[in-house]
Amino acid sequence: MKEEIIEEYKKSLKVIDVDEIVDIIFFRPIAFAFTKLIYKTNITPNQVSFLSMIFGILAGFCISLRTNETVLAGGIALIISAILDCADGQLARLKHNGTFLGRFLDGGIDYISSISVFIGIGIWGANLWLNPTLWWFVVVFTGITYAIQAGMVDYYRNEFLFNSKGQSNFIANELKNFQKEIDKLIAQKRGWFVRSLLNLYILYSKIQGNLIKVKNKKYSSPEEYIKKNKLPMWLWNINGSSTHAFILLICSIFNRLDIFIWYALLFGNIWTILVWIIQKRVDYISSKEYKSILAENNNSEVLKH
Repeated sequence: MKEEIIEEYKKSLKVIDVDEIVDIIFFRPIAFAFTKLIYKTNITPNQVSFLSMIFGILAGFCISLRTNETVLAGGIALIISAILDCADGQLARLKHNGTFLGRFLDGGIDYISSISVFIGIGIWGANLWLNPTLWWFVVVFTGITYAIQAGMVDYYRNEFLFNSKGQSNFIANELKNFQKEIDKLIAQKRGWFVRSLLNLYILYSKIQGNLIKVKNKKYSSPEEYIKKNKLPMWLWNINGSSTHAFILLICSIFNRLDIFIWYALLFGNIWTILVWIIQKRVDYISSKEYKSILAENNNSEVLKH
């Protein structure tokens, strides 16, 4: 029985390398327990995603009330939101009922929750600073850079998942698959709302690709990709959304959300730049090695003839 549960838990995960440390030791196990509770019900992954969004919005609202109790409640609500954010994907993998809309919701709801939390923090600190306008500027600027950080972590996480399965260029594949789904809905003359959401996801993916300046990286094998990118992926995950939720909870215990803002602004951006430099170096070296292997293979073919 114990072995069956462990095996089922493993099936509910993506690839362990793309999970943050707090996901592995805290969020994922709790999310799996919740998933087991609702597994035999009619609750869908998309409904779990919406529940995650509600708790994310609730987190921002509680924080905006400023009291020690409500700020702590906001931190707890964000933790619940993060657990549910893990649970929707785990439920979809166990039930094999993931959808294109679900993939959009999973990412989009994260941003909605983050916006709510940053607005809540903005209201929380407006009366604490001598210059409320300056505080709002810091919060908004931090929120924008936070979104960029989240987009980069999300991109490299998905790239790792794709390449570890022997595929490449995550964004190109996503755009193609989502466009096929949109074309199918158009042909069936239905789902205008879903089509609109999927088009939004395509727009987001294009912006993400332009921001990171995606190139079609080649590796000799999935094993080679994992070997080269394991360290960069681990470094990206240190600045992931689950880690942020955990740090915000700690800050909310002491009602010091200004510490979270400075953490996200200073550490978050400096860390992202450093890891991006490391990632680009890994990509450059891997590309050179791949071209060298291709050249050797071509030379071998020429010698054979």
